[in-house]
Formats: sequence, structure tokens, C-alpha cells
Amino acid sequence: MMGNSNSLKKYLIDDGYLFSHHNNGNVIMLSGVWGAGKTHFWKNTIEPELKKLSEQKKAYVYISLYGKEDIQSIKNEILLKAYESVKKENTIFTRTASVFNNSTKYLPSISLFGAKIELDAINSFFMSKKANEAKEYLLDGGLICVDDFERKSENIALNDLFGLFTQLSQDMKCKIVLILNSDVFEGKEAVIFRNVKEKTVNKFLNFEPSIDELYMSIFNEKKYEILLPFKDSILEWIKNTNELNARLYIQVLDNCLEWINKGYNVDALKTLTYVSIFFSKHHFTLEYRAEPSINIHAVVDYFLHKGFYEIANFLTRTAPQLFLKENPMSLDETIQILMKHINKQKKEDKSEHSEDYLKRENEEVEKHKVLIVDFVKYVYILKVEVDVDPSLYLKVNQFVKDGILLGGEL
Repeated sequence: MMGNSNSLKKYLIDDGYLFSHHNNGNVIMLSGVWGAGKTHFWKNTIEPELKKLSEQKKAYVYISLYGKEDIQSIKNEILLKAYESVKKENTIFTRTASVFNNSTKYLPSISLFGAKIELDAINSFFMSKKANEAKEYLLDGGLICVDDFERKSENIALNDLFGLFTQLSQDMKCKIVLILNSDVFEGKEAVIFRNVKEKTVNKFLNFEPSIDELYMSIFNEKKYEILLPFKDSILEWIKNTNELNARLYIQVLDNCLEWINKGYNVDALKTLTYVSIFFSKHHFTLEYRAEPSINIHAVVDYFLHKGFYEIANFLTRTAPQLFLKENPMSLDETIQILMKHINKQKKEDKSEHSEDYLKRENEEVEKHKVLIVDFVKYVYILKVEVDVDPSLYLKVNQFVKDGILLGGEL
């Protein structure tokens, strides 16, 4: 898949969309699927290029909606950060504004990492000319980026939130970038969102990076330099999974980094990559215990303990015969085969409990279908345990599950 992160960077920065006065007053929506790395792209690719705004005495503000309980707290943080982005007088005010926004009014001061913050000073900010200066820095060309819509408080109505963005963009003639997932809202909020976004947003940008683009944007962080000899291999293994998710890539690279730093066998990195991704998605490892003619994995044990024997039987006996690495099947195809397998088995069962059991097992499949399909893919299609010593394979799973890795094989 051809990604568009480089094209977006060129459009927003190199071609000057975010700096052009012709675009003042615009609300821009940067959307994409969950986990595609929108925030990482903005913070690491776009944000470093925005310092030229402060040179023009124009404010750049990044604000997360997480932890905000009302519209006023959002306004307060925008003003604090707008002033600091140009003046750079007291960074600790703006770095802590979002964290302590709702509690500061109850305390005279607070000590954070050895620095004493006088909360009276924060409160007095809004009573001084500095607040007006902050507004001036936003006026006619300032930029506000709003993130974490999925973590918005239920106390903030969408209509009020987008009303604030509309007012800021129109009255202040500043640009506003909204970063959100394509399907961030559900139910009534989804209906409201469809209505307000058409009235509020002037420019829609779709963020759709390729696996290579997203991976490289993360791998380029300095702390991963030690993994350079394995860069291409880790990318190849990730591409085998077809996962496009920045958090998964970070988890993989962090685990590989710790594994290497502790002196463990590099031959296990492939297994570590797959186990890390699977665990991050489902909170199951891929460890197994040997049984006659089959391997019972933790996921299979889960279904066995719940009494769903047909699902367990499918995963241990039927799936290995049906699914080959050269011919992987889609989620829908896999579930369709599983359901045929379950229904066939239960039709042959003439007991009085078979109909109720079949219903419950079908519901279990629907509830866990992504887990089931991923299990088939990671264990049987990718064959992560092949060519790895069993004790080393167990150590990989134990590390991923517990998060603890003591000094290893030097």
C-alpha cells in the first residue's frame, strides 16, 4: 500500500498550508483509522516545523481533550499555552496546566519534580495583560491542534465543543487542526458529529500511512539505534502481520530493545515480535504445553475452561490442516469455516442441551472472532514457534506477559 504521510507533510509544511494567511480561520480535520499514528505523525513530523510561528509572534498550541471537564478548562489551557509558545517565560505552567487544571483552584501551590508552582501566579495570569497578549498571538495566524477526542469527557457536549472551535476560528482568525479517529463517536454523538463537522470543518485530510512509513517514523527515534542491524527484519515480520498500528510497533521495538540490552539470543526476535503484537492486541501470550499429538496454547485453554470444546477443537485440530502460510484466509472466511465446523458437530449431537450449547458457542465466536482469527494466523500461518528452542520460546512469552526481563545470556 502506498502511504500518504510524506505527501501530507509536504502539503502542510513544505507547500505552506499551515503558514499561509489565506487559510486563517480554517478548521482542518486530520482523521484516520485508530492506531495509525496520527498523533505520532503530528508530534514528530509536523510540530517540529512549527517553531517558525513563534518567530512571527504567532502562537502554536497543542491540547489534549483528556481530563478536561468543561469548556472553560479548554479555553484556559489554550491561553496559557498560547502565551508560553511565544514568550517562553515559564514552561512548567503550560506543561502542568492540562494535568492539574481541575485541582489547582483548591491548592495555594504545588511542588512538581522539584519545582514549586505558585498557583496564584497561574490564576493571576488570567487577570493580567498576559491573557490579552495570548489572544493577540492567536489572532490572525495562530494555530491550535486539538487531540484525544476519543477521551473527551461526557460532561462536554459535542455541540458546545465544536461551537468553541467555530468561534475561535471565526473570531480569532486562527487555524484549528482536529486530530481524531474515523469512527471516534458512536450512537447519538455520531449523529451530532456528522451534522456539526459539515458546518465546522473547512478542510478534510485523511492520514493513511503505509506500514513502511509508520514503522520508519517510529524506528528513527534515537533510542532504537541499537536495533539498526535488525531494522529490516523486524519490519518484514510486522508486514507479515499486516498490522497498521503505531502502539503495536512501539511495543515491539521496546521489547526487542530490552531483549537485546539484556543480552538474550537475537534468534528469538522474530518470536518476540509476534508474541508482543498478539499480547498487545488480546492480552494472551502464545505459550503452550505439550499434549499427545497437539500443542495446547493459552488461548485454547481459555476456551476449554469455559466449556467451548468445539472452538478449542477447531483451533487445535482443524485449523492447522486448513490454513497454510502460502494461502492465508480473511477474517470472514475463517469465521465462516469455524461456524460450519461448530454447526456440523452440534447437528450430530442429539442431546437435549445441544441447541442451547450451540447458541452459546456461536455467541462466543462472535464475541472473540478477532482473537480466534489472530490466533490461527500467528500460531499456524506465521508459525512463530518454529526453529526456536522451547525454553527460549517460553522465556519470550514469560517476558511479554510479566514485563520483567532479568540479565540474560551474555
